Amino acid sequence: MKRNLQQGFTLIELMIVIAIVGILAAVALPAYRDYTLKARNAETIAAGSAMQSTIAEFASVNKDMPTTVDSPTLASTSHVGSVAWTRTSATAGTILITMKAAAPAQEEMRSKTVVLSASMSSDGGVVWTCGPGATEPMPVKFLPSTCQTAAGSS
Repeated sequence: MKRNLQQGFTLIELMIVIAIVGILAAVALPAYRDYTLKARNAETIAAGSAMQSTIAEFASVNKDMPTTVDSPTLASTSHVGSVAWTRTSATAGTILITMKAAAPAQEEMRSKTVVLSASMSSDGGVVWTCGPGATEPMPVKFLPSTCQTAAGSS
């Protein structure tokens, strides 16, 4: 007597595979979305870096923080709306980076702020820390990893 060999998959096997793929997608898609938002948000630090080097150079030469710094020119495709320097004392100041108010598919980042705080060390160097802004703060989970360690879990 010949045995019939099974060819193909049974319906239950296909349903199990589809269920597994569905579960993986349900876990992976939110993680991927957070990752892409975090990557886009890395642009905030890049937008402030030109200003950081200008401030650090001024401070090392003059042993004082600048009163004004020109804002960098932002590309039209940038997610960053504005970058502004505020001197808070002779040895400290902040760069406030604000995301654009109308950024498609980025509702969690619209108008959010990131602050780069500068403080002058005794040798004339500038120490930078970053974190969410005071008004409309950027959620910590979307900050670049260098800011997350400085911001803690607030």
